[in-house]
This record gives sequence, structure tokens and C-alpha cells, in this order.
Amino acid sequence: MARRIDARLHEELAAAAAAHPRRRSHRQWHDPAVDAVQRFFVHMQPGTYVRPHCHAIQARIETTLVLSGALELLLFDEAGALIERVALSPDGIQGVEIAPQEWHGFVVQAPSTLFEVKQGPYDPNADKRFADWAPAEDADAVPEFQRWLETAALGERWSGAGGI
Repeated sequence: MARRIDARLHEELAAAAAAHPRRRSHRQWHDPAVDAVQRFFVHMQPGTYVRPHCHAIQARIETTLVLSGALELLLFDEAGALIERVALSPDGIQGVEIAPQEWHGFVVQAPSTLFEVKQGPYDPNADKRFADWAPAEDADAVPEFQRWLETAALGERWSGAGGI
């Protein structure tokens, strides 16, 4: 029987994200032991912090489709300068392909559900590198960094919290 992507799935993801301290939830849509392609849903609430990162394995493009909500994809250079802001929503740019080694993060403006696809298999030790110029998820500087992300102009680098 075909699995269905419907309102119930969105509702379950949204409820899980609202209840989670990180303000996001994931639903794997593949069998990592068998499937060569990773597919999963991500629901993010405003206020979630997605630390800028890149996918470290060469030749693994990440395709992200927006099913609901509104958010911005932020792209950075290696030194942490903001190089592009892409507004994503079902009514505008509905999806993007993020190249391997491309530094990116998100600012979530409305509760949003994404569908992401990448070549597998998933290796948690090699999948991504977090930017050393952005605070870790548990750092005190995260709220300040998030405020900067919301308004940063192209070419700017964050210099808060002692210039991480």
C-alpha cells in the first residue's frame, strides 16, 4: 500500500515540534538499512535554531521542498559572511537544491513543513559539519545570533558574543 502525505502527517509533525524544546521534529520516510536515498520530513516552528552547517560528503546534493509555512534559507561563505537569502514558501520559491559543502541555515517565519531528499546512506559522523563561526545550539549567544540572522544584510558577518 502506498504511504500517504496528508494533513494528519503535517499535524503530527507540528504537534511534536511544538512539544519539543528545539521547536522542530523529523519523520524519516526511508529505511536506512535498505534505501540508497534519504527522504524525510522536517517541521520547524518559529524560534527554532538551525545552526549553519554544510553537508560534508562530496556529491550529495540536498533537495528541500517547502510543503507549508514560510522561512528563509540563508547561504554563507566559508568565513561566515551572508551571501544569499532565499524566501521559501508554497506560494513562491517552493524548493531549492543545496550543493555539497555549501554553508546554510534557516530562519523560520511561520510553522513550516519541509521534505528533504539526499543520497544515502546516512552516516551521522560524516553527514554535516557545523560552522565554527556560529554558536552551538546550547550556547548563551544563540538568541543574539538568531536576531542577527533575521536582519543581516548580504556581506555581513556576525561579530557578537566575543566575535565567535
